[in-house]
Amino acid sequence: MMLLRLRTVVVAGGVLLGGGSLVGCSDESAAPEPTTLTTGDVIEETSTSTPTTQTTASTTETPAAEVEAAVEAAYLRSYEAYTSCLRSLPDCDPEVAFAVGYTGETYDRLVNSVGQSRDESVVYESPENPDHARTEVFDVTMGGDPNQAVVSFCTLAGDTKMLISPDGSRNRVGLNDTVLVEWGDAEMVLGDDGIWRIADYPADVGDVVEVSFDEIDRQLGEGMLCGGQILGN
Repeated sequence: MMLLRLRTVVVAGGVLLGGGSLVGCSDESAAPEPTTLTTGDVIEETSTSTPTTQTTASTTETPAAEVEAAVEAAYLRSYEAYTSCLRSLPDCDPEVAFAVGYTGETYDRLVNSVGQSRDESVVYESPENPDHARTEVFDVTMGGDPNQAVVSFCTLAGDTKMLISPDGSRNRVGLNDTVLVEWGDAEMVLGDDGIWRIADYPADVGDVVEVSFDEIDRQLGEGMLCGGQILGN
């Protein structure tokens, strides 16, 4: 709203007004005279302050479904980093490869384990049947801490262990024709860089068993593995 404020002195009814205060007076018997503005008077436009609504920026929380999807994708990325490193030994550096998916003591343990395999000239090759080497996420649970989550998984670790001979040839290690099946929980944490990583595998959750090829194929065909949980095809 625009208001007019008289910046100079205006004579009104014989009273000298300056900024709304009584400054002096004249003969009280004098008749009131009409208020006049002379050309010397200056009228200044001023704007009054109108109330403004204070808006506070609010942050919208990421929907739970999106967070769970990000956690699941991070778990699968960690699994892929691990298996890819095993299959590309001795060229893979686990310290670099595992930094994207693991943290804490789990990172250190896996780096040492795969580093030892590299030093011993052990490599791994994917099996002819891809179903014998894969992982699947059954569930993602978010706790009270938004930076922590638990992934329930099942993994078929069916890669073939090979030993590299001095002449460069590869010979299979262990001819028992079984697949290592592992299921349980993976505790994940969100890093300062915004990346979810596996921090721990609780030892009291899940189990590990060796299943023969024929039994694995039968159980896969029936859709049952990993402690009775359904494993999709």
